[in-house]
Amino acid sequence: MTNPSIAGFGLTVVDVIMRVEDIIVNHKNPVEEQVIQLGGVVPTALVTLSRLGFGTDLYTMIGHDEFAKVLTDIFTREHVAVHPADIPDGHQTPLSIVAIDKHTGERTGFNAQGVFPELEPSVFKPVLTDQTKMVLIDGHNPRCSLAFIKAAHDCSIPVLLDLGNPKLGMEELMRMANIIVVPQAYWRTIWPNTHPEKIISEFLRHGPKTVILTMGEDGALVSDGHKPIYQPAHAIRAVDTNGAGDVFMGSFVYGLASGWDLEKTVRFATGAAGFSCTQYGKEKKTPRSVAQIEEFMEKVPLKKTG
Repeated sequence: MTNPSIAGFGLTVVDVIMRVEDIIVNHKNPVEEQVIQLGGVVPTALVTLSRLGFGTDLYTMIGHDEFAKVLTDIFTREHVAVHPADIPDGHQTPLSIVAIDKHTGERTGFNAQGVFPELEPSVFKPVLTDQTKMVLIDGHNPRCSLAFIKAAHDCSIPVLLDLGNPKLGMEELMRMANIIVVPQAYWRTIWPNTHPEKIISEFLRHGPKTVILTMGEDGALVSDGHKPIYQPAHAIRAVDTNGAGDVFMGSFVYGLASGWDLEKTVRFATGAAGFSCTQYGKEKKTPRSVAQIEEFMEKVPLKKTG
C-alpha cells in the first residue's frame, strides 16, 4: 500500500545565506558563515513533511546550470520526488541571496524567480491519487497554480495556499483554496494597522475554510470560522529566521493530514517554527522528527503575553 503523501507546486530556489555582523550600504561587509541550501516555501515544507514521515511530490522548475545538481542532490537525500517542468536549455535556476543578522537572526534577501512565473500549465502533468492528502501552492505562477487547484478539487483533495509576499493574480486562488496561510510580511503590508482577528474574518469571507496568520515572534492566529485560536511563540533567542515560515507550513500540514484538531496543529507548527529559528541553515533548522519538535516544546517555555 502506498504511503499517504502531500503534493506541492511552487517556486524552487537556491539560497545562498550569509551570517553578517552588520549590513552597511556602500561598504564591504565581512561574512562570518555561509551556506548554500534549498529555498522556497513549498519545497522546504515538503522536506519538512518528508522528514516527519509523509511521502512528498514536488512540481517545480529546475534550471540547466551548476545549481541544478545542488537541488537534485538535496531532493534525493531528503526523499522528495521531483517532477520538474520540461524547459529549454539555457534557463537558470532561480537564486536567492540572504543576509542573516548575527545578533537578531533576522534576514534581508534578494531573489530572482527566473522564467518560473511565465511557465504554461501544459508543462506540468500532476498525478494525484487517493493517497494524496493535500496539495500545497505558493502562487508564484497564478495560471499553473489555478490548474493545480482545479486538479486537486477534481479529486476532492484540499488545497493550502501560502500567500508569501503581495503579488498579482492571487484573488482567484484565494477564493478557491481551502486553507490559506497569510505570512506576517503579507498582512502587515496590506493591513498595517488592522487587528489580526479582523484580517482573518476578511479572508474567511472570500472563500477559504481555514485561515492562518503567522505573526513572527508573536506566534500565530488561526480560525476555521469559529473563535480564532491564538498560539504564542516560544521564548527563544533567534539565530536564523530564514525559512521558519516554511517549516511552520510543513508542520501545520503534518498535523492536519494526521487528523489533529486545529489547536493541537497550530501548537505543533509554532513549536517547529520556534525550533527552526534556533538553528542556522536549512539542514539543521528543518526538524527531523515529531519527537524532536515535541522535545523542544517541552523544554522551551512559551512567551508571556499581555
